[in-house]
This record gives sequence, structure tokens and C-alpha cells, in this order.
Amino acid sequence: MLSAIYIGLITGLIGSFHCLGMCGPLVLALPMGSFSKQKKIAALLTYHFFRVMGYLLIGFIIGMFGEAAGVFGLQRELSIVGGLLIISFTLFHYRLPSFSGKIQKWIARLVKKQKLYAFPIMGFLNAFLPCGMSFLAIATALAYGNTIYSTTFLFFFGFGNSLVLISAYFGWVALKNRFRLNMNRFLPIYSILLGLFLILRGSNLGIPYVSPENLGELFNPVARHIPLCH
Repeated sequence: MLSAIYIGLITGLIGSFHCLGMCGPLVLALPMGSFSKQKKIAALLTYHFFRVMGYLLIGFIIGMFGEAAGVFGLQRELSIVGGLLIISFTLFHYRLPSFSGKIQKWIARLVKKQKLYAFPIMGFLNAFLPCGMSFLAIATALAYGNTIYSTTFLFFFGFGNSLVLISAYFGWVALKNRFRLNMNRFLPIYSILLGLFLILRGSNLGIPYVSPENLGELFNPVARHIPLCH
């Protein structure tokens, strides 16, 4: 469980510097100009809360799919495929299949309303906008092959990501261009390392907690003490 929390939070925090360039303008453009300071805080927190809830739902769906694959003994293969997808996307920048047009239209309609009730809907929809960071996060969640772990990972990914975006909106994080540029350069390195970790995790090398012979021990410590046969 701790690995899903740590990796999810770190991925969200590191990825947020990429998101400041991609999603930052969207956050700054939220229709809060006429709101009071208290109402702005409530609107922004509501927006990001439901954005994280969107990631939570995606994590649950991905985890269910991963568990279904695990029933057929494909948990290791799932981890390796997830790692390969992350590395190949990082290196070759494949164009993601996009269904963002409709989502963006729905968000645009809600922006025009300039009402507080629109913010949770906009935040929830934002989680489903396809981008490189969400692809990386979903591929990692899929590799876990476990509903609880996939959900936990994507929850903390969204949480870490939202922390920086909220802070940037209120000016709590003043990031120099050079620092942001360096973090964006580091992101591909981190993505490849994460992909290699997932490949290593599914490679059955007998390394406890990293590449165990029984992949289930990463999720259920009791499983290590239950003999599978006599």
C-alpha cells in the first residue's frame, strides 16, 4: 500500500510541473473573477476535489480490469506491458487517441455559466481529458493489477498534482522558468525509471518487494505464508 501512496504522490508532484504548462492555463481561466476571496477558495477546492474523485473512479475501473487479468495469471505480464507502454510513449511520443473534443465542449459550456455548482462537474470532467501524464498514471495503475492499489495510486497522483496547481493559482508557489524547465527535462527520465521498475517488478527475479517470485506478496503479505501446494 505504501508503494502506491509514495509513487502516486511523487508522480503527481513531478508531473504537476508539466501540468502547469498544459492544465495551468485552464485552471487560471476558471470563471471566478466576480467571486469573493472565500468563494474563490471554495470553488477551487471543490474543482480539485472532484478532479481527484475522477481519478479515483478511473483507478477503480482500471483496477477491476487488472484484477480480471490476474484471475488468468496475467499479473506479471500486465506489469511488464505497463512498463513497456510508459517507456515507448516517453521515447516515441505516440499520439493518444483523443475523445477530448466533447469533454472540452462540456467544460466550455460550464465555464460560461460562472456558477459555483459548475465547478465540481468541471473538475470531474477534467480528470478524463487525455494527456501524457494521465496516460503514464493509468499505465502504472494498470500494472498494479489490484483495485485497491490502482485506486490508491491514482488518488494520490491526483492529490499531488492538485496541490501544486492550487498553490500556483494563489501564488503560493513562485516557480522560476529555469526550475520548471529542469523539472520538465527530468520528467522523461523519471517516466523511464518508473517503466523499468514495472518491468523489473514483473520479471520474477526473486527480489523481495521489488521483483518477487510471488507477485501477490506485494499486495497481500499473508500470501507469503500460505503454501500453494503440498
